[in-house]
Amino acid sequence: MMMRYAAKELRTEPWLTEGAIKFLEDETEPTSRVLEYGAGASTLWFASRVGELVSVEGNLAWHERIAAMLENSSGVQLIHHEGYVGAESPFPDGYFDLVLVDGRNRVACFKAADRVLKPGGYMMLDNSERPRYAPCFDFYAAKPRWSDEQLQPDKFGFTYEGWRTSWWQK
Repeated sequence: MMMRYAAKELRTEPWLTEGAIKFLEDETEPTSRVLEYGAGASTLWFASRVGELVSVEGNLAWHERIAAMLENSSGVQLIHHEGYVGAESPFPDGYFDLVLVDGRNRVACFKAADRVLKPGGYMMLDNSERPRYAPCFDFYAAKPRWSDEQLQPDKFGFTYEGWRTSWWQK
């Protein structure tokens, strides 16, 4: 069963499984370059931890809300792009250390972002248990993969049965 959650305040951590957050804490650093599809709590979290963040959001109202929260942040580029895919096109091959796919058009974003992810970098997909994201697993079938399933409510009290975040190393 999917749960919808509407919060007046954003979480203080990414909306990912706790194991995925731990991985990000260990793997990101002040020099990291991150691309994320789907802005939100992760955008604010990354903004204070990485050297460069490009966040793509398709919903204009949500984009404006996150932009207001990032007013004094440096090293952050928030892009409004309704289709998400294509926002990565200005960046050179192998530019990003990490790509987080957690917005709309996830399969297309996953595939498009491969070009801008550096060799050895990480591609992360939230809600990876959903059957419609199986093409991502096929696309990166030969790459090392990790998955984390949230088996109990996280520290914010949120979970649903089967919630997974998966990541691959390119």
